[in-house]
Amino acid sequence: MKVFVVLALLVVATLVAATYVTTGQVGLLPRRLSPEETQLRALEKRLEAARRQVAGAGRAAGVSGAEAAAVVAAAQREVERLGAEVELLLARLQESAIRRAGEAHTRAVRRLERVQARARERAEKLRNAVQAFQRELR
Repeated sequence: MKVFVVLALLVVATLVAATYVTTGQVGLLPRRLSPEETQLRALEKRLEAARRQVAGAGRAAGVSGAEAAAVVAAAQREVERLGAEVELLLARLQESAIRRAGEAHTRAVRRLERVQARARERAEKLRNAVQAFQRELR
């Protein structure tokens, strides 16, 4: 019995470790990422790679200043491209948020219209009942 428990714990630990290594998330199975989240993670990795390049160039600057300057310039170009891609991603995220808010608003308006229609029907029935009762009292 102990063997099965240890084996099960080992399998769970392996799944958690594999998920963490591949996605950076702690859990048994990775959650599904939106395309925007996937793109954002890729941009973050590219920025980190550019930072590592510049740090490596700074350490190697004593060896060859021209090579270090070229690496820094390449990293600057990469960061400029990353900035442009981030701006595009932000614009796409804003458009998506606006579209989703519009869809939610449309659904809410439809729901409100249905509730109002039911309330109007009940109010008309109540008015008719009141009028009928008034006629009976005369």
